[in-house]
Amino acid sequence: MTKDKKTQRKRLAKPSIKWSIPVQEKNFFVFAIGIILLIIGFYLMTIQPWDSAFALIISPLILLIAYFIIFPLGILLDKDNTHS
Repeated sequence: MTKDKKTQRKRLAKPSIKWSIPVQEKNFFVFAIGIILLIIGFYLMTIQPWDSAFALIISPLILLIAYFIIFPLGILLDKDNTHS
Protein backbone atom coordinates (compact mmCIF):
# COMPACT_ATOMS: atom_id res chain seq x y z
CA MET A 1 0.00 0.00 0.00
CA THR A 2 1.36 3.38 -0.87
CA LYS A 3 1.90 6.16 1.56
CA ASP A 4 -0.85 8.29 -0.02
CA LYS A 5 -3.47 5.59 0.59
CA LYS A 6 -2.42 5.22 4.24
CA THR A 7 -2.69 8.94 4.91
CA GLN A 8 -6.00 9.07 3.06
CA ARG A 9 -7.38 6.26 5.26
CA LYS A 10 -6.27 8.08 8.37
CA ARG A 11 -8.08 11.22 7.25
CA LEU A 12 -11.25 9.32 6.39
CA ALA A 13 -11.28 7.30 9.59
CA LYS A 14 -13.74 8.54 12.18
CA PRO A 15 -12.12 10.04 15.23
CA SER A 16 -12.66 8.03 18.37
CA ILE A 17 -14.85 9.78 20.92
CA LYS A 18 -14.00 9.14 24.53
CA TRP A 19 -17.05 9.40 26.76
CA SER A 20 -16.53 10.03 30.40
CA ILE A 21 -19.16 10.33 33.09
CA PRO A 22 -18.20 13.13 35.47
CA VAL A 23 -19.22 11.20 38.57
CA GLN A 24 -16.61 11.11 41.26
CA GLU A 25 -16.26 10.03 44.85
CA LYS A 26 -17.76 13.21 46.28
CA ASN A 27 -20.82 12.78 44.06
CA PHE A 28 -21.40 9.35 45.58
CA PHE A 29 -20.87 10.82 49.05
CA VAL A 30 -23.58 13.42 48.41
CA PHE A 31 -25.90 10.69 47.07
CA ALA A 32 -25.24 8.65 50.23
CA ILE A 33 -26.21 11.64 52.37
CA GLY A 34 -29.39 11.97 50.32
CA ILE A 35 -30.26 8.31 50.80
CA ILE A 36 -29.65 8.58 54.55
CA LEU A 37 -31.95 11.63 54.67
CA LEU A 38 -34.61 9.70 52.76
CA ILE A 39 -34.44 6.81 55.21
CA ILE A 40 -34.66 9.20 58.18
CA GLY A 41 -37.55 11.11 56.60
CA PHE A 42 -39.59 8.02 55.83
CA TYR A 43 -38.84 6.57 59.25
CA LEU A 44 -40.04 9.76 60.97
CA MET A 45 -43.19 9.58 58.89
CA THR A 46 -44.01 6.16 60.35
CA ILE A 47 -43.69 7.16 64.01
CA GLN A 48 -47.01 6.98 65.86
CA PRO A 49 -49.26 8.94 66.25
CA TRP A 50 -49.76 9.74 62.60
CA ASP A 51 -50.71 13.39 63.29
CA SER A 52 -47.56 14.24 65.26
CA ALA A 53 -45.23 17.09 64.35
CA PHE A 54 -42.62 14.56 63.18
CA ALA A 55 -45.01 12.98 60.69
CA LEU A 56 -46.66 16.15 59.41
CA ILE A 57 -43.92 18.80 59.45
CA ILE A 58 -40.38 17.56 60.03
CA SER A 59 -40.50 14.44 57.88
CA PRO A 60 -41.82 16.20 54.73
CA LEU A 61 -39.19 18.93 55.15
CA ILE A 62 -36.40 16.36 55.37
CA LEU A 63 -37.75 14.57 52.28
CA LEU A 64 -38.02 17.84 50.33
CA ILE A 65 -34.43 18.72 51.23
CA ALA A 66 -33.26 15.29 50.10
CA TYR A 67 -35.20 15.28 46.82
CA PHE A 68 -34.84 18.92 45.76
CA ILE A 69 -31.46 19.96 47.17
CA ILE A 70 -29.21 16.98 47.96
CA PHE A 71 -29.86 14.78 44.90
CA PRO A 72 -29.60 17.62 42.33
CA LEU A 73 -26.46 18.79 44.11
CA GLY A 74 -25.03 15.28 43.78
CA ILE A 75 -25.79 15.30 40.06
CA LEU A 76 -24.52 18.80 39.34
CA LEU A 77 -21.48 18.76 41.61
CA ASP A 78 -18.42 19.08 39.41
CA LYS A 79 -14.73 18.65 40.11
CA ASP A 80 -13.46 21.92 38.74
CA ASN A 81 -16.61 23.83 37.65
CA THR A 82 -15.35 24.07 34.07
CA HIS A 83 -17.34 22.57 31.24
CA SER A 84 -15.45 21.76 28.10
